[in-house]
Amino acid sequence: MRARSVLMLAMVAIFTHLAGPSDAAAGARTPMGQIMDDPRLSQLGNANVGVVVFFRPDQRNMDATLQSLAGCQKELADKPLSWLALVPARFSLDEAKAVAQAAGLKGPVLVDADDSLSNLFGVAMHPTVAILDKQHKLVGFQPYTRLNFCESVMARLRHALGELDDAGLARALDPSADMPSGETSAAKRDVKLAGMLLKSGNLDKALEIARTGATKDPKNAAAQSMIGRILAAKGDCAAASAAFDASLKLDANDADAQAGKKSCAGK
Repeated sequence: MRARSVLMLAMVAIFTHLAGPSDAAAGARTPMGQIMDDPRLSQLGNANVGVVVFFRPDQRNMDATLQSLAGCQKELADKPLSWLALVPARFSLDEAKAVAQAAGLKGPVLVDADDSLSNLFGVAMHPTVAILDKQHKLVGFQPYTRLNFCESVMARLRHALGELDDAGLARALDPSADMPSGETSAAKRDVKLAGMLLKSGNLDKALEIARTGATKDPKNAAAQSMIGRILAAKGDCAAASAAFDASLKLDANDADAQAGKKSCAGK
């Protein structure tokens, strides 16, 4: 009997480990439609839509990501939006403001004392963007994604502003859904083949294949980055920089594009 009890306890422990942390511990997202009641959100003012950006100043590539968000902010400057940035309690306000200012992100910056706002919104990763209506009801939530993060934020903001319906939002968040079946996978294979041709020195064929991949999937940042790498290898840094910029517009954290831009600087 004792052995059976021990076995049952062991099985429960294993199951609990495999199941992972509870929703609360994992920072489960707050349900859409919930009123976010916190006096600090008054800094959003009376704008129709409030945008709350949670970020960590010390996170790798955060500068590039915030720069992309600042670009979205600038593009929507004529819209009734108000922006507020928050950083975890362990960071200083001066540090947070310096990072936001360097990236060009406008609006108040606050330190989330005791991380209560992060917990209220259920923020589990950084950066995350939460979107509120005029009554501070949660109407949008976009955790960080490696690809098309700022494009996803932009789509959610346009949805909150009434410029996109639900179907339009779904298409914007998953553009590959409108592509012919298999095109996304085919583009990835083209990028991989182009990389192999680049290593072998067959630059013309590599460029042809990479451009084919970019045509199949215009949202593939790696395809644009590969085009830039090949053009740089051919000595055309002006065209390479344009390709790297196209890649970074799709994915601000594309390491190959970032490295390529630096290597082509001044050439």
